[in-house]
Amino acid sequence: MSSNEVWATCGDCGEELKQSDKQCPRCGSTKKAFERKASVAIGLKASASYVHEGLRKDEEKDSGSRYLEQLDRVKRWYEEFKLTDQGRPHDHSSDFYQDQVYAFFQNCWHLKDWVKNDNVGLYKELRDSIHSDPEMQLCRDICNGTKHLVLKESRSGEDPQFGQKKFRVAVGSGPTTISVKYTIDKSSGRTVDAFELATKCLEFWEIFIREQVLRD
Repeated sequence: MSSNEVWATCGDCGEELKQSDKQCPRCGSTKKAFERKASVAIGLKASASYVHEGLRKDEEKDSGSRYLEQLDRVKRWYEEFKLTDQGRPHDHSSDFYQDQVYAFFQNCWHLKDWVKNDNVGLYKELRDSIHSDPEMQLCRDICNGTKHLVLKESRSGEDPQFGQKKFRVAVGSGPTTISVKYTIDKSSGRTVDAFELATKCLEFWEIFIREQVLRD
């Protein structure tokens, strides 16, 4: 990404920000909202793939950061979720697949706590971005709702609940395979695909960490 390419917008006034902008040229704010324009149904988006390739190299240079351990854990749960979404050998109960979905959203949200306890300066940069990102606020609500059974306060304002599950089992000459599509119902009446939401949440982290490492 070049220093003149637009990579975010101001979190206060919406002004487009270039990679070289340390603060908003219009209002002087340091709040940033990261844009995700590409769309894809399965797997990481093109922009996230670009980020992922470069991120591992930067992680190697920044290997002393403990929060990267949690980032790797989030990625592992994402890959398990991806297998369930796309199709995998059917060798577990349906509850096992649901557990993987819960584990992804719980670990994804709590990555912020690893950042907070590992790098205070980075957490200050993260705080405004994560609390203004609609997908991460859904992640927060799903994390707390599945962890505590009851969600006492919905930060997203959508009170997300797991809705319909669609199972597809393939039986043939080879091993039996299964894919499960999970949906999340929002109080506004809209339904989102849980794996697509997971992809956006992982992309949020990869873009944020990538940009912060590049800036340092």
